[in-house]
Amino acid sequence: MKITVIGAGNTGKAMAIFLTTKGYDVCLYDRKQDKVDLINKEGIKDSGSFNTECKVKASSDLKEAVSGSEMIFVTTTSDGHLDVAKNLRDLLEKDQSIVIFNGNWGAYEFYEVLKDKIEELNLGLAETGGMIFTSKYISEREVLAAKKESVDLGILNGNNTEKILNFFNDNMNNVTVFENLVAASLNASNPVIHVPIVAFNLARIEAGEDFAFYGPAASPLAIDYVLNIDKERLALCDKLGIKAKGILDIINGSWKIKHENLYDALHLNESYKLAKGPKNLHHRYVFEDIPYGIYPVKVLSNQMGLKTPYLDGIIGFMGKAVDWLNLEEEGVYNLDYKKVLNHVSGLDK
Repeated sequence: MKITVIGAGNTGKAMAIFLTTKGYDVCLYDRKQDKVDLINKEGIKDSGSFNTECKVKASSDLKEAVSGSEMIFVTTTSDGHLDVAKNLRDLLEKDQSIVIFNGNWGAYEFYEVLKDKIEELNLGLAETGGMIFTSKYISEREVLAAKKESVDLGILNGNNTEKILNFFNDNMNNVTVFENLVAASLNASNPVIHVPIVAFNLARIEAGEDFAFYGPAASPLAIDYVLNIDKERLALCDKLGIKAKGILDIINGSWKIKHENLYDALHLNESYKLAKGPKNLHHRYVFEDIPYGIYPVKVLSNQMGLKTPYLDGIIGFMGKAVDWLNLEEEGVYNLDYKKVLNHVSGLDK
């Protein structure tokens, strides 16, 4: 089976290595020609879970990359999902399946762009609630990756999703399938954790300090704020009738070792100790996890009549602190939330 991985960042490289070790025919797409040339010449390497080096075909030609692929994995940052969907629209072939990793509303954005193509081409569409790897950058061709135990999937029911389900059932120890695309986004763990820790460590980040993100930076006060945001997220899921997991259950489900509280789950996990704090605020913990993570939870909650004092507080604070973070003009926050609610209830199918 040929699988295309779109995006040769940390996750994309880890995914390409994982797929290659499993015997899949992999094409790794990236729009940067110099990165593609380097990978084609020297291959890619992981010094973590897979501890291997392998040759992978890389391409900067999207049409070439996706032609003949049965599955397409999108591993770009969230702000790239909409452009990828638009660029793929006229290149897709019958019976292909698309999975957006760490979805953050990516699959729903794909759905809006590809709605007519989904039926015409029998496309499968899904997203994950989180990454299946932690991946640390070593170089343009090397990562340090750790594979998780579980994955949460939001899928578009009634379409070509059998290959998607078979892939994850074959390659992950535990698979939770949510009832729709939106449910996976509302069960994403990264934004709920990342944003408070960033907010509580702005001085360190502004100073460009080298610090462990899940070390002392994840203080008891920051963890307490995470848990309060999570309560607001869970209240929204309950209001929408969406199956939801608490943040500790999500973390414990991802790894073999379980912990009784979130503080220990973050501080005692060896894989999390690899994570360094951002050196500046132009980081995915900000430009991805606020507008594509916690902000949609706030908007949906407010439209459903739910109060969100903790989300309001941190979004308001970060919006003031980061002057380029405009939450009203671009990105997923411009989705029609009435359509989102209709999608949850199945009225748009």
